[in-house]
Amino acid sequence: KKARVQRYNQRQVFELLEHLSSHSEFAAGRFSGPLGSIGLEQEWEKVARLLAEYGPAKPGYKWKTVWRDLKTRTRARVAELAKARSATGNKDKPPPLSEIEQKVISIIGMETSTGVEGIQEIGFGEDSFLCFEVSAEEKSAEESVEMDQVGLAEITDSNIKSDLVSVTKITPLLLNSEPVAVEETALSPTGVSHEIAVETPLRKRKRTTDIEDLNTAAKRIGDIQTSQSIAVSDIATALNRLAAAHEELSTLQKTVIENAETQKNQSQILVLLSQILANM
Repeated sequence: KKARVQRYNQRQVFELLEHLSSHSEFAAGRFSGPLGSIGLEQEWEKVARLLAEYGPAKPGYKWKTVWRDLKTRTRARVAELAKARSATGNKDKPPPLSEIEQKVISIIGMETSTGVEGIQEIGFGEDSFLCFEVSAEEKSAEESVEMDQVGLAEITDSNIKSDLVSVTKITPLLLNSEPVAVEETALSPTGVSHEIAVETPLRKRKRTTDIEDLNTAAKRIGDIQTSQSIAVSDIATALNRLAAAHEELSTLQKTVIENAETQKNQSQILVLLSQILANM
């Protein structure tokens, strides 16, 4: 079997989820600003630079793919647990959700149900639904990146399609005739463990980076203004020199004209003298 290459580590995933949990719009693929999708890609590049401090470097679009795969796999795991919950017989239960999977659920606000191990129980209702939304982008995604390093089981596109359900209606008949229903609700972030060891919060580092970027931009603007002032001063000096040269040229032209007049007068005098001498 081909040896697996570590593309990122667990610390980087924790840092990524920590950042996304405090930037819900960014996590949902939305960017509020005039740049639109371009601004969103720039934000992913910033995240990539920050995560490079904790492990292998990856471009922003690669981390975007990692986040997409995390969401897809987590939805598949929740669907698997829900399916096992409604199944009859003595079948092996799938393992409970990992800390990373619970963190992903808290970020995307996935609708969930009671009775799934590893997810906070919300309450009871009648004739409700367990719903998982899968975007077109995730359905057409390439085979997911291997996630053994972060404690997630390997799931390829083929078994995701077979296990992942869009809408599953659970009735009392599926639960061994026990009158248990499911209530549709959004999972609160407070139901997820936050015992993730983070030495320095990623959002604090991002804020520091943003401040440094602003300071750098302000310094560049100051340098540009200084350069413009020097350029204006040089232009003024050059104009003064040009005016002085023009004045000198005018003076020289006057002198030449005066000399020409003098020479003309002298020539006329010499002609007169020659005529006088000839008449004598």
